[in-house]
Amino acid sequence: LTFPKIFSPNSDGKNDFWTWGNTVYTEGCELSIYTSWGQKVFEKMSYDNSWDGTNNGKPLEDGAYYYIIKCQDGQQK
Repeated sequence: LTFPKIFSPNSDGKNDFWTWGNTVYTEGCELSIYTSWGQKVFEKMSYDNSWDGTNNGKPLEDGAYYYIIKCQDGQQK
């Protein structure tokens, strides 16, 4: 899998969601996204390319965010 380093959730219809290829490889895995200060801003099991850069419906600031993918087999990516 190749995970994109950037996306632009500005509602212009281009790259508005954080997407990667075939999400079947991460079915059953938990995705967590954090700010650079460690605050969790998004979490989803079996990610489906639906994150739009918001937290509780509010757009997040531009910047660096970090993700962790935990799978049932104990692997972390």
